Amino acid sequence: MGMWSRTRPQIETVAPPSRIYSLYGLRIRSALALPCPEAARSVDVADVELVEATEQDIAASADKPTAHVESDSFWDSRYFDDGAARFSWKDHFEFFVSGDGSRVLWRRLIPVHDEVLLTYLLNQVLAQCLVVRGIEPLHATCVVVNGQAIAIMGDTGYGKSTLAAALMRRGHPLLTDDLLVLEFAHEGVRAFPSLPRLKLCPDSADAAFDRRRALPMNVFTDKMILPLEGSEHVAHPVMLGEVFVIPSDAGAESISIVRATGHDALLPLIRNSFDATFLHARRLEQQFDFACRLAACVPISIISYPRQLERLPEVAGALLASLSKDSGSR
Repeated sequence: MGMWSRTRPQIETVAPPSRIYSLYGLRIRSALALPCPEAARSVDVADVELVEATEQDIAASADKPTAHVESDSFWDSRYFDDGAARFSWKDHFEFFVSGDGSRVLWRRLIPVHDEVLLTYLLNQVLAQCLVVRGIEPLHATCVVVNGQAIAIMGDTGYGKSTLAAALMRRGHPLLTDDLLVLEFAHEGVRAFPSLPRLKLCPDSADAAFDRRRALPMNVFTDKMILPLEGSEHVAHPVMLGEVFVIPSDAGAESISIVRATGHDALLPLIRNSFDATFLHARRLEQQFDFACRLAACVPISIISYPRQLERLPEVAGALLASLSKDSGSR
């Protein structure tokens, strides 16, 4: 009896099995379930591994010379001499990306919803993995019109997701929101799908999606994450047809769509590179080469319009009309 009283049963903790998923042309291994297609069963090698880590794991990995730091009241990014990076969002989560982009350590700082964690992990953080692998993602949102991806590009707060929502309201499904990953192919430029999610401010979401249930992104913004239904999202790559750039000036009194050429086409592509926080000579050369190649393949247009929700259906109509006009002139 004494022996039994001193012996306690050994409880073995078993980590959840990892799976390999396909996103942005990458094979991603993760024990945390991802809302994107799984790779073929025959695939057993991943490009990127996502690993849940402890505070000590991330601190040990980030114990190296820092090359550059960017910080504000909500987020902090640190880039290291070997190409690695550490990102943290205040009171939400933090991440470490290895120098070759093959491994991401992640941890929650508070019990945030998986949907919120994955919005950052598979967007800003995964973008760093792409960049160090030589892939230049763009800060853009895409819808599919007549079988072609139409990209709307602009800085945060310029209204690209809101304009995309107005196009979705007309029956054109989303391909990707915020992070646009492209691949040059023999037949043109291929655009990869993102998660079936769209980030919108409440007034834009109410106007486009009739007050559908959504999750707040974080306490520092009123933006919300809206899960999309099957017909609202295209889950396979689509050839890119045109890029529309929303300029920084928000005071346009009328709708204007002008084809950009030369530097006017190149500069918006470079300016709207995703994760343009830390720039060095090799990255700048990578951005310039990518922009030149893309501008030579795909039309780039500047779209200016009044920033009024009630005018958005009119803006969407003008954008679609310009596509029809271009296709008719070819």
